[in-house]
Amino acid sequence: MHVPPVPARRDADKADSKTEGLASPEVAAAEPINLAGKSEHDIRALLGPPTTEENNAPGKTWRYRDGRCSLDVQLYPDVKTHQYGTLEYEVKSDDNTNEGKRLCLGQFQSRNQAKRE
Repeated sequence: MHVPPVPARRDADKADSKTEGLASPEVAAAEPINLAGKSEHDIRALLGPPTTEENNAPGKTWRYRDGRCSLDVQLYPDVKTHQYGTLEYEVKSDDNTNEGKRLCLGQFQSRNQAKRE
């Protein structure tokens, strides 16, 4: 079953309000993020620091947890630059539907944006 993305709201009053600065899960679902190929710096900028880090040479796993959502990001070093980048990632939600996973990714991103404000 295909669920179309929910369009972002463009209510000027809400956009200016500090309390409404967080992207709602519905808005975040309209703009899905792709973490594949992102650097460590990019991941931290999008999601903030991970809840836990696990070193598994040659790679490492960053885990994000928030409520019923979890995200595992697998990072491996580039052979030439030795900089870590995302090879793959897995999002889990309480219902493990595609919509639930998109909402979870949006939740992690929104949480990080709130911390920066």
